[in-house]
Amino acid sequence: MKNRILASALALVLVTGMAVSASAIGSTDISIAKVYNMPVIDGKYDPAEGWGEPVEVINAGNINDFLSDAAYAGDATLLPESVTSYLRWDEENLYFCSVVVDPIHYNDNVPEDPGSAWAGDALQYDIKSMADEDTANRNRFFYGLSNDGKLCANMDKVETGATAEGGTNFAWKECVVTRDEAAKTTTYETIFDLTQLMPDGSVVEGDQFYVRQIVLCTKDAATEDVVDINAPGVNAGDYLYWKVSLAGVPESELVVEEPETEAEVVEEVAAPATFDAGVIAAVAAVVSLAGFAVSKKH
Repeated sequence: MKNRILASALALVLVTGMAVSASAIGSTDISIAKVYNMPVIDGKYDPAEGWGEPVEVINAGNINDFLSDAAYAGDATLLPESVTSYLRWDEENLYFCSVVVDPIHYNDNVPEDPGSAWAGDALQYDIKSMADEDTANRNRFFYGLSNDGKLCANMDKVETGATAEGGTNFAWKECVVTRDEAAKTTTYETIFDLTQLMPDGSVVEGDQFYVRQIVLCTKDAATEDVVDINAPGVNAGDYLYWKVSLAGVPESELVVEEPETEAEVVEEVAAPATFDAGVIAAVAAVVSLAGFAVSKKH
């Protein structure tokens, strides 16, 4: 009996431990729509390409909720004016776009050393599967644009435990970063291979995973990587994730094609046959003579 009680107590401890582990990741729930038309990954945000509504908009009014270090709150010389993020998906890919309006773009990365993509203004993107609740485990990507206009990108896999997801081949398919100095805007557009994140390699509506993006802010060599802006936010000093759920294509984006109108079919009705009056009279005469002959015979 005592052994049974101990076994039950041990099972309860294990279940409780699993519950604590499962809630270790701080997250906010979002739902992202499926794409109807695949966006063009060219580093030039175009609403007509099907990005839809943003999943997050950070501006001067709410930027303090996303800062890793509140000491830089309101620092107009360092912080961007806004960060607008978009996410879409299909059966193979995750489409990501982030538009950062930043008065000062600085990244002194050496193009020959793409592994230091974070050496200035850049973007970090972390993706985790639902199968791994360890906050330290994630697929991490860095990409930015150097001062001389070179794309600097690299990825690594951060993991502290035995559990890991995504595999060493988990990576982006396309990645483009552009800077519009006149508009003071840096645009990041990326396609990730989402099939590598799912346990069975298939991506369907209703699937879930974790994502977060961190905008690295810099203004000169003395302030490299001073502050991070984490979307979807920071809670008690911890970076949050988006807990992403895949939804269908919005009805507003579906193109409803009008059925083709069939041409009216005009049924031709044959005109009644016309008979020559002379023919009718001749037939009548023959019938009359035949009748007279029969009458005379009788």
